[in-house]
Amino acid sequence: MPKKTKEPVWKSDIEMWFLRIQPTDPNTKKRVSLSLYGKTKEEVVEKSIIELRKVKTGGYSDQLDSIVDAYNNFIRLQIKPSVATATYRQWVLLGNKLFSYVKKDILLKWDYQRVQAIFNDLGKQYSKDTIAHYYHRLSRFTQYLVDTGVLTNNFMGSIKRTSTQAEKEKSILQEKQFEQLIDYIQKYEVTMDNLTSSVPIIALGISIFTGMRSAEVFGTTWSDLKVDKEGQGYFRISRYWSPAQKPVAGIIEYSPGKFSNHLKNRNAGEYRETLHTIPNWFVDKLYRFQKQQQTFLKSYHLSNQNHLILLTLYNHNSTQTSQPVSAGQVGNRMKKLFKNEFGWKFKNMSFYRMRASYESYWISKIHDPMILFNAMGHSGEMAYKKYIQITNERQRKSEKIQLPY
Repeated sequence: MPKKTKEPVWKSDIEMWFLRIQPTDPNTKKRVSLSLYGKTKEEVVEKSIIELRKVKTGGYSDQLDSIVDAYNNFIRLQIKPSVATATYRQWVLLGNKLFSYVKKDILLKWDYQRVQAIFNDLGKQYSKDTIAHYYHRLSRFTQYLVDTGVLTNNFMGSIKRTSTQAEKEKSILQEKQFEQLIDYIQKYEVTMDNLTSSVPIIALGISIFTGMRSAEVFGTTWSDLKVDKEGQGYFRISRYWSPAQKPVAGIIEYSPGKFSNHLKNRNAGEYRETLHTIPNWFVDKLYRFQKQQQTFLKSYHLSNQNHLILLTLYNHNSTQTSQPVSAGQVGNRMKKLFKNEFGWKFKNMSFYRMRASYESYWISKIHDPMILFNAMGHSGEMAYKKYIQITNERQRKSEKIQLPY
């Protein structure tokens, strides 16, 4: 930190602040004498920070770029080519949040004090989970600045993360509820009269038998369904459905989504198979649903261009362009079903939580949980650390087992 400036000196009849600094050149090991002037004390201090950083890093030319420009370049070059569209959108949203703090500040202001102040403010607004997401992504951005020579070290490890927001309780189905839902789906009859309302039921069925991510469920096609000689089925997952971009500035323009071949924790083009075989009765229900779906499309002169299983039948515009049903549509129907049919009331339940319900149901029934985690597309180490904790908590809450000695 530069020393305090001396008393102002006069030059050309304009009051100027003056500061002389003598940093050590890391290459020559000699002191460099620099005289800095400015109209305000703050201007001189900022100039001194810039000059000190220049000497320390060898005068890297991009240090005067704005933080906004640096972040945009980072996600364009490092993030966009390697992640799914939905994930990239989250990086963009984080950038928008970041820009509200840094505005057009120069890159040299990206330091420990600035970032700690940002996290102190974020902690008043968001939960610990959200703060963790921000932290890991900004750590990656800061490491990029280190790799490109802008910073000398990644200080994110010293950032303190706190949150005053109460954590939302995330709901999952308990074992008996999970089995009740399976029983309900088994008794549910798909007909032409209830075809539209059957779409969310089929989506729930696929989810509770496979544990797929929401985007994977909605991206399943009829060719992804495989059936063995005994009539039991499984899904081969090689892609997922990336939804259309949201309308911008109130302009609603219809834009169909698309398939993405980049599965999480898998290289493009690779696939994984669902772990448990789908029972015969649900395979039969799927094919009855397919038959009714084809009849519906033919009667309205429509086509299923992407061969989607969960083709939306809510409006003909979406159906014509082969759009799948949305997570919101399925989630709303699911909540009504749980409340009206079973009397279940959850504080925080979404369609994606069916994946967690699947994991919770099967984790205690499988000898090697890693097989389950791999089939669900988890990275092994992350899943082990996350779900072994759940298993231990469940064990502590359960009744003590009496040993036979």
